[in-house]
Amino acid sequence: LRNELSMCEKASMGWEKYRSWYKDRRIQVCKGFSNIYCITLPYHHPSRAFFCYGTNIIEQKETSSIYWKAYCQPTAKWSQRGFLDELGISRPLYSEGQGINIITNTPHPTPIPAFGKHNFTYLAMTDCKNANPAHCQADGQVAYIIKTLLNADKSSRVVLIQPGKSEAYTWRALFSYVRMNVEEASEMDHEGSESSVRLQVVGLSPGPMYSPHWQANRDNKSCEGKSEVLITYTHSILPSLLLNLRKEYPLLYRDPCGWISREFNPKIPGIVGQSPLHRTVLGLNKCTEFLKDQGKGYILVLSRQNQGSTGVALGSGRTITNLNTIIGSLSEKLNRSIVTINPGYEPYLVQMGLVRSAQIVFGMHGGALWGASRWMGKGQTLVEVLPILGPGDTCMKAKMFGANYLALVCKTCRGPHKSGHLDLNKVLSILQTPLKQIEFSNTRCRDIPSMTRGG
Repeated sequence: LRNELSMCEKASMGWEKYRSWYKDRRIQVCKGFSNIYCITLPYHHPSRAFFCYGTNIIEQKETSSIYWKAYCQPTAKWSQRGFLDELGISRPLYSEGQGINIITNTPHPTPIPAFGKHNFTYLAMTDCKNANPAHCQADGQVAYIIKTLLNADKSSRVVLIQPGKSEAYTWRALFSYVRMNVEEASEMDHEGSESSVRLQVVGLSPGPMYSPHWQANRDNKSCEGKSEVLITYTHSILPSLLLNLRKEYPLLYRDPCGWISREFNPKIPGIVGQSPLHRTVLGLNKCTEFLKDQGKGYILVLSRQNQGSTGVALGSGRTITNLNTIIGSLSEKLNRSIVTINPGYEPYLVQMGLVRSAQIVFGMHGGALWGASRWMGKGQTLVEVLPILGPGDTCMKAKMFGANYLALVCKTCRGPHKSGHLDLNKVLSILQTPLKQIEFSNTRCRDIPSMTRGG
């Protein structure tokens, strides 16, 4: 896949972009015994930090929290207004409540503690707290970029300052040690040891919106959106995720249809539990047949987190109001198993395992499809429902890893909630295309109607 990258994609979304940022846009904001550097963004004025990192940082246990302290004098750059806004820290690099206290004017600590066991510690102000898999992946990608730029791929640790519902699996695939909060890091890393250790490098996370996950270049027609950074990131974490999938969900790993048969409801239920349109399956008997024949066994429907049992939106946000009717018709008219999940209620490994065994993934644009596209490949098709005025599409992400992509514009999905009903015949027609034809014409990303963007 990396060999298929165009020159446009290599220049605008490849490693060279981030290496040039690191080389050309690094400024020193604090110097002394410790040193703090920030890599600035090229398209903001005044410049804002993409990420910051410090050398010779002291990690000190005080009460039940860890404090990272830098002994250095702030430079003139430190006072530049808005400079560190994107780091997500209300008082930049200084917050007692969150266990961060980077700026200290003391010349140097006495005595100087020994180096800690971690070559690199990454403090993540994670955006995963909303349980959106696309946001969690964006956080992980930023961490991967920073680790690579700082050449810190060996012994390393991540501490999630605001863990929320952050998935540990993606972080464990990147770091030797994962601490879900500063208290846990304090207990596990300082138990029976000195209260202070000196760390070689501490990296501070930016907002995930600067991850390549959110970026695309539509101006140049040779850019379909493939990113060398995203491809290498995904390939780097895939072995760890598959190992965890095999260990924690062995039946799903070796026999997805058998796992679905054991775990899912054989019909669409009424209003029960958190999400009625969740873990349902119709036409299960067809699953194994196609899994053995084609390696992919079913159509996977991803329902939105606020989708009610009747298809009516329970809250705001891009719902298909006749989804129940559509699912029932798909089962009757298509010779496939129809599996429905609500990713907001599924463990990350389950999401990945189900996506990898689906022939078609179908759903409304959102974090669920962005997350699903990461684990799709050749022989699979992502069919995405696009509301009017966006906020975007998953075309580039799906094609990046070899999957086919088909867009279905929902002209009734408009207004503040962008919810609406779909024409059943159009849904059947677009889903039959990859089922009947081995080769077919994909939606070209640049041809997606502009009315589906920008809301």
